[in-house]
Amino acid sequence: MRSSFRHWILSIKGEKLPTIVAIWLYFMHNMRQSFRHWILSIKVPRSCANWIFENYINYPTGDIAELDGLTLTECRQWCNLTVNCVGISYVFGYSPVECWIKETIDFADVYNDPDKLVYRCY
Repeated sequence: MRSSFRHWILSIKGEKLPTIVAIWLYFMHNMRQSFRHWILSIKVPRSCANWIFENYINYPTGDIAELDGLTLTECRQWCNLTVNCVGISYVFGYSPVECWIKETIDFADVYNDPDKLVYRCY
């Protein structure tokens, strides 16, 4: 592919060459801008060092995923590895235990639940 493109470029004569070069430069400039925009838009998981702990409470909405059978430490580690995770809801009253990874926490939608712990990253 590369050699055929090179052959095609070398076969261009006369006034077409500046036009082709201008099109190529325009294309490369736009590709660079698109690549830069794509790189800047990539979301990276954040590592949460500070957690707010709430006992016997549940925020039932905003879940990204449910992971069963994890320890509390493993559940928090999963949150640290998950893009957009803002906290976890850990249900220790069930077997296996449930770990709910949260993307949002709606403070208006809350209720008491004696089997749950909530950790929020701040």
